[in-house]
Amino acid sequence: MKKHTADTHEFSLYWSSISDWISAVQEGESFTVDDADLCHRVVRVLRFISGNTFILFDTDVHVRVQLIASHTKRSIELKLLEKKENVRLQPAITFFLPILKRDALEQAIYSLVELGATDIQLMSTQKVQRKWGGRKELDRLCTIMIAAAEQSKQYRIPTLHEPKPFEELVRQMNVEHSFFFDPAGKELLPIIQSLHAEQPKGISLMIGPEGDLTAQEKDLLKERGVHFLCLTSTVLRAQQAVAVSMGIFRSLLPVYPEPVEG
Repeated sequence: MKKHTADTHEFSLYWSSISDWISAVQEGESFTVDDADLCHRVVRVLRFISGNTFILFDTDVHVRVQLIASHTKRSIELKLLEKKENVRLQPAITFFLPILKRDALEQAIYSLVELGATDIQLMSTQKVQRKWGGRKELDRLCTIMIAAAEQSKQYRIPTLHEPKPFEELVRQMNVEHSFFFDPAGKELLPIIQSLHAEQPKGISLMIGPEGDLTAQEKDLLKERGVHFLCLTSTVLRAQQAVAVSMGIFRSLLPVYPEPVEG
């Protein structure tokens, strides 16, 4: 997206209906929005005035718009300035994440969104210390993901999968480029260099819960051929390990074009 000045900040707002709403709108044209929630946020919460620009996005596109007028509390007129499709970062990264304590899990989810995870697969392990909160918790995590996407302008929000048992996931996962982070694991840099040259389409990353995986669970990973890697010489909190590992893989591996299907 174009920037007006170096110090200009443009808000990004998630709106699930934007793709449908602008399907027939061309750049430079105006259109009217009568979505009550979006109008309330634009006019009452953020207090935008005529001439202000901001970004609307959903899972498919992000568009830069300008507020032309606020007709009523439930109706605003916008001008479409730019429209771009959301680009999926490659390689695709699936993160296998245990059900951590609530605050830690929410921090981990936030980091995974802003650092560009493709999929987040929640999992239950033997040392998980609480029960999964079901649909209510899933909805809250989805809300957190949207907030992270708005803040980071990472418009491709990951797909969040409900928890499955650890053993089931490990037996089903493609282990060719799968990595578990463990203080006793191998040095990370040679693996990064190898992946940098190979440019795989997909990578799987995994951490243990608070208290780590059990010896039996680690043995299962080894039997399946999952690679053990060391992030640091110290023991990190789970949410820290998520941010460090995801940040390393996303920042040090080259970002290459999404393969064209067909």
